[in-house]
Amino acid sequence: MIRNRVDLHVHTTASDGTCTPAEVIELAKKAGLTAIAITDHDTLSGAIEGVKLAKEMGFEVIDGVELSSDLNGTDVHILGYLMSRYHVIQGVLDELQNLRSTRAERMVRKLNRLGVRISMEDVLRESKGDSIGRPHIASAMVRKGIVPTTQYAFQYYIGDGRPAYIPKPKLTPIQAVELILASGGVPVLAHPGLTGSDHIIDELVEHGLRGLEAFHPMHDERQTRRYLEIAERKGLIVTGGSDFHGATKPDIWIGSVTVGYESVERLREEAKRVWNYTPNYDTIPVVWSVLEER
Repeated sequence: MIRNRVDLHVHTTASDGTCTPAEVIELAKKAGLTAIAITDHDTLSGAIEGVKLAKEMGFEVIDGVELSSDLNGTDVHILGYLMSRYHVIQGVLDELQNLRSTRAERMVRKLNRLGVRISMEDVLRESKGDSIGRPHIASAMVRKGIVPTTQYAFQYYIGDGRPAYIPKPKLTPIQAVELILASGGVPVLAHPGLTGSDHIIDELVEHGLRGLEAFHPMHDERQTRRYLEIAERKGLIVTGGSDFHGATKPDIWIGSVTVGYESVERLREEAKRVWNYTPNYDTIPVVWSVLEER
């Protein structure tokens, strides 16, 4: 049993995970966790479903999201927790979803030009109405017998730099932080050790970053210690989680990385403060203009 421990970074089939919200809750209960946060990529649907199911299943799920952002070609992920104004973030996520549908259509057309017989309808069947991404294209290719595995599809067709690849439309890290704050949520920098530089932390703190994911399976002990020190120095909330995806990352399971329940309590306290946050209206409109441009 892992008493009073929580996993604050879990993905479901709502984005690129392979387990449904109900399945991740069952796995978390079996692992003896006190709570999990469902943090799917650029969609709230998994978290909303998980919170509802958790009440029926006698468990606690914290609503969350993991926003994709880009800084000079480097992926930067911003976690958002406990958002109280869903309509704000949902509007931007809907627009991102529309743009990513267009991206998927363009990738399908590229595949067709390469002689791969696949349709957008095949991809939509794999996504089941959730946020469309490359894993759904890969799954459709496997289902139609075009490639043996999803990994093969990425390696030879749709991975970064491959013949059918098209970059994903993203926010900037500052826009992601501002969006979460404007939605009444608590923004946390996900797996900072993967961003390539700690300089971004200072900049994001200036724009309202409230936490650091110090505990992550891709962080070594030295990195974890460094981010704990940075969090203490800057007064940031420390979070952590497994970044569970299911079968696509079989060596990572729910509860393999946890933090104490006090992290949830601190997030809740901060969410109350954020409720009175006044968005930076010099930044928020840029979110929309950038999306329109992309």
